[in-house]
Order: sequence, then structure tokens, then C-alpha cells
Amino acid sequence: MVGKLATRDLAVCALFGALVFAGAYLLGTGIIALTGIPATGSLLNMAYSLMVIIVGIKAVNKFGAATLILLVESALAIPTTIFGPPGMYKLAIALLVALPLDFLLEASKRSNISLYFAGAAGAALNTLLVWAFLSFLGLPGAEQLGAVLLPLAAASAILGLVGAYIGVWLFDNKLKKRAFIRQMGG
Repeated sequence: MVGKLATRDLAVCALFGALVFAGAYLLGTGIIALTGIPATGSLLNMAYSLMVIIVGIKAVNKFGAATLILLVESALAIPTTIFGPPGMYKLAIALLVALPLDFLLEASKRSNISLYFAGAAGAALNTLLVWAFLSFLGLPGAEQLGAVLLPLAAASAILGLVGAYIGVWLFDNKLKKRAFIRQMGG
């Protein structure tokens, strides 16, 4: 047991982090290849990613689930173009996005409304932090992303909200009573 998270919880977070990475890599990398602008791939995969993250958070239902899921996704993304050009800074982005959201979710007892807010806020914050890190580190793509930053952050927030809504609906109406979810602890 690590804090309040059991080994099973850690494995479930790793599973959901890997699922988010796989979808984000396939969807996001294709869009980035077409546009050449970092973080634009998030437009296609934001709803998918937030849906999977929210299902993972609800399945584990403990403090730290969002942070662990995003850290696993970010660790897998280090050599890829997800979260911008390859680099270790992606772990910092994951922590800066997920940790405050975990505190919000804990304070609100992971209510569905707080999950919707977390999805929208986390998606927008992710886009802003990718640009901030690209600019600070002098990495390629900062100028292109800066030119579309605010509309992209707004679109990310909307898609994050949509993904969170779908994730809550999917978990509450289709998955919650399934044996494999109950065994995960959800």
C-alpha cells in the first residue's frame, strides 16, 4: 500500500495512463504531423483522453488517481510529440495539471460537477503549460503555438468538458456495475 492507494490502485492508474497515451499518440500525432504546430493534436484527442482519465479516476476513486494516471501517460510520452517536443519537462506539466485537480476532487468528494470542471480546467491548463514550457526552454513550436494559444486553450477546455461528461456518463451508466470495475475498486 502506498498512502491510501493499494497496489491494485496503482496498477489501475497505470492501465488508464497507458490507455490515454495510446489513444493520444495515435490521434494527436497525426494532427501534429498535418499542422506542424505542437499541442494542436490535443484538439482531436482531448475528449478521448479526458473520457479515459475520468473513467480511471472514478474506477480508483481515491486521492492521487488523476496525478498517477497523468504521470504514467507523461512518462510514456517523453520520447514522443504528445505534450510538445520530446523531453522530461512533460512530467512537470503532468504534475502541475493533475495535482491541483486531485486536491479539488478530494475537497469536492469527486462529485460529477467537480469532474466536469476538472476536465475543462485541466485541458486548458495543459495547453497553456505546454506553451509556457516550450517558450521557457526555447524549444521549437513555441511561436506557432503562441499565435493560436487562447483559441486553442478555449477549444481544449470545451473538449475537456465534453470528454469529462462522456466519461462520467459512461462510468455511471455502463461500467459501474460491471464486475471488472467493481474488482478495480470503483
